[in-house]
Amino acid sequence: MMLINNSGNDTTMPRTKFSIAAAKWDLMEGSRVLPVMMAMLFIFGLLLAFHYVVSDSKHQAELRHKAATMRAEAMWQCNRVPAMAARDRCLSQISPPDVISAQL
Repeated sequence: MMLINNSGNDTTMPRTKFSIAAAKWDLMEGSRVLPVMMAMLFIFGLLLAFHYVVSDSKHQAELRHKAATMRAEAMWQCNRVPAMAARDRCLSQISPPDVISAQL
């Protein structure tokens, strides 16, 4: 336990947890600690939102890329069919690219 001296008097009083916290609060009251902490929390929130938006758009781009790859593979398979009527039926079953991106 630490003893403090009250304004030069010989009397000393023990420092409690409450008095230490009160002294710290008195120091913070006139300073810019609280506004700085609030600004840091706000910036952290903005960074978290930015991370969410970027990761979601990355996931959506991966899905779009996968759909385009699957469509190109299906068209390649359809174009390999030798009979013209079968090739046309195969190509008609493949959905256009704008429908694929609208479904994502």
